[in-house]
This record gives sequence, C-alpha cells and structure tokens, in this order.
Amino acid sequence: MIKIVVELLSHDDDKVQAIACYDLGEFARFFPMGRQYLERLGVKEKIIEVMGKRSSAELKKEAITSY
Repeated sequence: MIKIVVELLSHDDDKVQAIACYDLGEFARFFPMGRQYLERLGVKEKIIEVMGKRSSAELKKEAITSY
C-alpha cells in the first residue's frame, strides 16, 4: 500500500500530492521502521522534487513536514 501512496506523489493534482505527503509522514512517524523503509524507496528525493515544482502552499507545507 505504501508503494501506491508513493506513486501518488507524481499525480497531477496538488491536493492528491499533499495527501500522499501527509500519509507518508504519518507512516514514518508511527511505524517503527517507517523512515528507513521510505529511504529505501527513495521517497525523500521524490518529496524534494514535489517541493521544487510550482505548486500550492498547502502541498509545500505537507511536503516539508512529511519527512
């Protein structure tokens, strides 16, 4: 399921990307090995890529706080 959420980071809609960032942040926060698992999937680079694109303030806030 986490891999599906990671794929949502490349969705066109900013709201979907913001929700995916939030969900990944919660996964990293509550799952004991969540942060390490996300690092193996390369999520940090994808989140940085999302922040670099022209996007909404909500998406940037969620991206910054997610990881």
